[in-house]
This record gives sequence, structure tokens and C-alpha cells, in this order.
Amino acid sequence: MNPSRLLWSILRGLGSVVDELSRPLNLAFAFFLSPLPRRYWRGIRGPGILLSGLVQSGIALAGLVHVYTSYAQGVSEQIAEASLTVAAESGDTRVSAAPAMAFGALTPLGFFAVSAPAWVVAYCLLSGLVRTVGYAADHPCGDPVLTFVDDVLWDVGRGIGSTARRVVSRLWSLWKS
Repeated sequence: MNPSRLLWSILRGLGSVVDELSRPLNLAFAFFLSPLPRRYWRGIRGPGILLSGLVQSGIALAGLVHVYTSYAQGVSEQIAEASLTVAAESGDTRVSAAPAMAFGALTPLGFFAVSAPAWVVAYCLLSGLVRTVGYAADHPCGDPVLTFVDDVLWDVGRGIGSTARRVVSRLWSLWKS
């Protein structure tokens, strides 16, 4: 799907939000149930699915910016303090900002390497984007990890049920003979 068609679908969906406001219960159900896997939706459709993905993405993006800013500020302060300490111990009157700037460029990598909130918030952002793009591409879906876990558990449950039925039928046939 080309980007202009994708953008048009998103804008069309946002325009449908106004129409859907006349049916607030359907909008609320779509908004709150859309993160779940599709088999739990029970016929919900409409712009509430798009709205849910956009709200999730927006909140996650704001959270990611906030958490990253806090992390980067702490790293910058520690590097600046270390640079000043080294300069003071060496007796140098000039402080070079190059090492601090070099390590500052690695802050995003360090942020994702050591920060658990970064992974959670980044996943929420990507999940919201996947749901938004899925809605725009006429293939709405729930949260990717929840859908995967649900499919795995559903398949395991069916496998256990099938095995249990075979065992019971075998025991029943042995009992009857």
C-alpha cells in the first residue's frame, strides 16, 4: 500500500470519528476492546479502533520522550561531573567537552540497553502504530503480542482437548469390550 493511500485511509478514519460520536457505545467498545485479539471483538468495527491505536501511540510517544529526556539528563550530568573531576585532578585549567559529547551521542543506545521502561514504552508505541496501520490497510488487528500469546494458548488448548477426547474414547472403548 502506498503512503498517500495509507494517509488518506487514516484521515478518512479520523473523519469517521465525528460520525461515530453519535453512537458512543459502539465507539467506546471499539476503543477499549481493540487491543485484544480479534476473536474477542464480537463484531466491533469503526473508527474507535483507529482512535484507540492513535491514542496508544500518542501516549507511548509522550512517555518515551519523557523517559528518554530524564535518562539523557542524568547521563549528561554524570559525564559533565566526571569530566570536571578528571580536569580538576589533573590540574588542567581547560576542560574538553569532546568526550562528553562523544558519550552523549551513544545515549540512545545506552537508553535501550539498560532501561526496562524504554523497552515497554517503545513496544507500546510500535503496537499502537501496527494497530493504526492495520486499520488504515483494512486489516485491523489487536496487540501483536497478545494476539500471538492467544493463538499459542488457543492451539495448545485445542491440542490438549483433542488428546483428552482421544484418551477418553479409548478408555470408553476398552471399558465396553
